[in-house]
Amino acid sequence: MIGMKKFRQSISLILAAMMIFAYPGMAFAEGQGDTDAPGNEGVPAAGSVDLSDMTEENAAADELLVIAEKGTSKRELSGIADVAGASLDNVGTLNDGTKLAKVSFDDPGDAQQIADELIADDKVLIVQPNYKYKLCTEEEQSEEGSEAGAGEAAAADTYSGETEKNKETVPAEASLSADGIKTGSVVSIKEGVGKNYTDRQWYLGEESEGSTKAADAWKLLEKGDMDDAVTVAVLDSGVKTDHSDLTGNIILDKCTTFNYGKQYRFGSLTEPSVLEADPDGTDDNFGHGTHVCGLIAASTGDNFGIDGISDNRAKLVVIDVVSSDASPYDYDILTEDMILAIDYAAGSEVNADVINISIGGNYRDYLLEHSLKNADDRGVLCVCAAGNEATDLRESPGDAPAVISVMAHNSNGDMAVFSNYGTEKDVSAPGDSIFSTYNVRAEDYDYYCYLQGTSMAAPLVSGLAALIKSEDNNLNARELKNYIYTSSGTGTYDSFGFGKINAVNAINNVHGNAVPEDIVLNRSGASLCPGETTNLEYAVYPGKASRYADEVTFASSDPSVARVDEDGCITAVSAGDAVITASCRGVKKSCSVNVSGLSYKPVYSLPYPAQGEFTSSDHMLTLERDNGSGGTELYEVIVDGYKVSLKGGTPASISVTCYNALPSVRIYDPSGREISINQSPSGSGSKLNGSFTPERDGVYYIQVMGELDGVVSSNSVVYSLSISGTTTPYSINETQISDVSDMTYTGNAIVQNITVTHEGNVLTAGKDYSVSYSDNVHVGTAAVTITGMGSFAGSVSKSFRILPKGAKIKRPRRSRRSVTVRWKRQTAKMPSSRVTGYQVQVSADPTFSSGVKTSSVRGYKKTSRRISKLKRKTRYYVKVRTYMVRGGKRYYSGWSAVRSVKTR
Repeated sequence: MIGMKKFRQSISLILAAMMIFAYPGMAFAEGQGDTDAPGNEGVPAAGSVDLSDMTEENAAADELLVIAEKGTSKRELSGIADVAGASLDNVGTLNDGTKLAKVSFDDPGDAQQIADELIADDKVLIVQPNYKYKLCTEEEQSEEGSEAGAGEAAAADTYSGETEKNKETVPAEASLSADGIKTGSVVSIKEGVGKNYTDRQWYLGEESEGSTKAADAWKLLEKGDMDDAVTVAVLDSGVKTDHSDLTGNIILDKCTTFNYGKQYRFGSLTEPSVLEADPDGTDDNFGHGTHVCGLIAASTGDNFGIDGISDNRAKLVVIDVVSSDASPYDYDILTEDMILAIDYAAGSEVNADVINISIGGNYRDYLLEHSLKNADDRGVLCVCAAGNEATDLRESPGDAPAVISVMAHNSNGDMAVFSNYGTEKDVSAPGDSIFSTYNVRAEDYDYYCYLQGTSMAAPLVSGLAALIKSEDNNLNARELKNYIYTSSGTGTYDSFGFGKINAVNAINNVHGNAVPEDIVLNRSGASLCPGETTNLEYAVYPGKASRYADEVTFASSDPSVARVDEDGCITAVSAGDAVITASCRGVKKSCSVNVSGLSYKPVYSLPYPAQGEFTSSDHMLTLERDNGSGGTELYEVIVDGYKVSLKGGTPASISVTCYNALPSVRIYDPSGREISINQSPSGSGSKLNGSFTPERDGVYYIQVMGELDGVVSSNSVVYSLSISGTTTPYSINETQISDVSDMTYTGNAIVQNITVTHEGNVLTAGKDYSVSYSDNVHVGTAAVTITGMGSFAGSVSKSFRILPKGAKIKRPRRSRRSVTVRWKRQTAKMPSSRVTGYQVQVSADPTFSSGVKTSSVRGYKKTSRRISKLKRKTRYYVKVRTYMVRGGKRYYSGWSAVRSVKTR
């Protein structure tokens, strides 16, 4: 044993070191894998929908989104919703043929039950909340802190209070306060008055370390004026359609608005009183979309305003997805509208080459990922902002596997302080103090301003993609990605992803050609738990070999441990080690994957005393720490796991006692994030007490850890665990209930042999669940209902048939070309128990798979049936069964034994 001070140090080191774990996410879709561990990277598990992040702030409270399989009709979807206790609102067919539906309900408290009912239908593929998103522009307040002026509240957090004017006075309603970033100003140009602001576009020139070098790249372009410009769809807050710097590069007749699942062409909204915040998609109340559009496609080379990075080679289709009643920069963009917008952009009407999405939220949005994958499969490159929370937490849609996720850097080439980062991010682009087109409520003026955020970085990547594709229109999305990834010239993956974009390198690479020499991966190793997924992103080097990027294939050394799909998505299957190899024309690069055996045991009641053991088969970590003498020492921590369904807002306590080990615990909330607990050793240090308060209802994950004095071999280390708190019931729908089978009528009540298990644990009838029956005496359809008790709530019903007794066949009689089939009569004293009749089958095939003659005989007293028109001197096989008609439906008994007979 070690001293108390060293013990406390050990706990801190354990908590820090355990951060190397990766935990799979909670699941909701059937047929896509299983997991029982927490985290944000998971694959949906069968049978239940995780709504733990469905809060009023994060998602629409009284509706859910559904993806149904191809061919599902609106009538079928309405029936599915009705069975689940919801109403069908909207239905649309996506480009891949699947159906997107929205269902609503009155009581938000019913969401979980309705979601689980929906996913139980075979036609339903995914069920999830209708998440809310916001624009990815960084908000920053000035030191003065005065209020924004009238008409400018929408963007006061993101631009300077200084106002410039060009020979004209800025209208009073467009006057600006001192709020916002201090690096620039909002400026205006009176219609018809020329003014050039390209000197403010540091991100295009050569002199800044962080520049895209686009201005020099334009000199390298080989193609002249293009007949067919590259189409870039911009999902955002709309655009100032009459901005002088943009009008020539907007395809106005294809611009549209998606608002709460409905589509409107710009200027065609019929209820301006309801949608007055943005009646025609023209960015009246935000300016964000106009700023993004200018970065991609402001008119270049006209000595007016600014230059777009695409050098007049991109045409914009702007899709307004900000809700009509939104407040600036709030979470007012819905998953539903984004899916419809992506599908529209990738569809045949727009046929976009690139989609820019400067929007984000901290969720795992499977429906949005589904839509982005559909677009990628159609050859559309999707570019997304990485988010501005300065973390490596999940960002949607930026971390979706099918997109380019764009971080932000400043003019010095340093990472912007607000930018998200991590191995799910792909490249970096300028995003700090970015000058571009803007919009305020003032007629006859073209506005410009500085904004900052990954919202500004993403469109510079989208514009570069358009520039590259304009030189070679045959490039697909994967090849375009590779030209962008390799444009940095680093040949590595680091904190800037594949690097900072460089337009000069990209265009030179497009004009060149080479064979692959290396493959760079975004990770060389991964630690996963069973069911967890992670994505391998890659770049083929040199950049001049980008045309081969679509030929990269993936393989796993052991698919039973970790499998990989054609897009590089790795799924952990079972404990062990595997190597994932990416290959392209003889070039290979590998990623080592370790899948841990850590599993979580459910807790069914509180308080819960558990007697457990740490054994050599459990998950174990070897950690390094300061030995107090200037050196280091190794020690081992062994880990076991429990999960418990707790009620939010009520305190809980936990106690662990180890024998021959020092205990500690970690606790994760339903979304997989570690929560803070107060824990302290007791006595000699072999006992630990802790307390915490769950924030919300849901399943919490408890890791019990023991620091060992020596390596665990055949001798186990015993521990006890007790938890007290207020539990919320598990759903009985989450259990595994044994199948029911058809039974034969006996005259008595029929019962089934029911077994209920939950994650491998057999539950106890009368304690965890009760069983009841209906219509289980007479021939017909019966039902058994399993109702949760104690730690389980809800009920599940299964139906089975009670079939009539069969008939015993007698030896058949033969004649020249016929056979008489005979059986023993079925008798019953009660009419309700009498069979309705008999069915006879005759065939020359003993398996009855061909040439079968079937004849029905009505009347329970009948005992024979002659089958004629048979072949002479041929052996036939005969059998018989009974049937009863109940409620207009026939119920058949099993077939009798088969008898044979040869005709004369």
